[in-house]
Amino acid sequence: MEPRSPSVQAFQDTPDTGNLTDSLAELSGLGLSDWLWAGGILLTSVAVGLAIGRLAARFIDRRTSTFIARLVGRFIAAVVIAVGFVYAVNQLGVSIGPMLGLLGLAGLAIALAFQDLLENIISGIFMSLRRPFDAGHQVSVNGFEGTVESINLRETGLVRFDGVRIHLPNAAVWSNPIINYTELGTRRTTLEVGVSYSTDLDAARLVMLDVMHGVDGVAEDPAPEAFVREFGDSSINFALRFWHGADFAIEWRVRDELIRALKRRFDAEGITIPFPQRVVHMTE
Repeated sequence: MEPRSPSVQAFQDTPDTGNLTDSLAELSGLGLSDWLWAGGILLTSVAVGLAIGRLAARFIDRRTSTFIARLVGRFIAAVVIAVGFVYAVNQLGVSIGPMLGLLGLAGLAIALAFQDLLENIISGIFMSLRRPFDAGHQVSVNGFEGTVESINLRETGLVRFDGVRIHLPNAAVWSNPIINYTELGTRRTTLEVGVSYSTDLDAARLVMLDVMHGVDGVAEDPAPEAFVREFGDSSINFALRFWHGADFAIEWRVRDELIRALKRRFDAEGITIPFPQRVVHMTE
């Protein structure tokens, strides 16, 4: 019988038993304690990162918007977990240089693939820092008017005055003019009223001012004003300017009450609101 070669004999004598951890430790040259230390470091960093992120979010939430608080909390948690991951990899003796290069290339690819999403996220961060509006404000954004319902990382929720909900990307909101109707609490409205050419303008002005002072919802400071604005085709037109609450529902209610009160007072004072008139000259 031919003698077996040492390599064949060693292969046949190698036992095929043992758990997976021992095999990995033998193949990588690491002991079980190294893997346990790395796993412990990673788990600890996750627990510590989540705890610190929640504490930071609660602390910031008392001073700024909830959106910013959550964002900062998640960022802090991610940084702590990333640091723990680096220490865990070092514990295993793995070089992190090539890994960082690979992560950089992956991050660049993700940034190019999700460019629109990142643009919306960055715009949402800027809006939360500058706070051009808050939930509940009535605004006009990119041609849409309504009440702000929500603000998150990607979009701004707007409910139009007819009850339709609109989801606007944050980039479209941030890159366009934003009109906030309710931020300052009050707004001014101008109402045009025409009287006939035979009307005593001074007396009519006093009547209009008296009516405006008596309408509920018209602010006393700044005081309402009445100005003769122009000579119209059929009437002399006044511009009535008055301040009221910023909400659109308040504006409609005040305008309705003011117009009704003016009509009743004009009828009582004999002031005429003329119909459109034309003078026709007949020639032979």
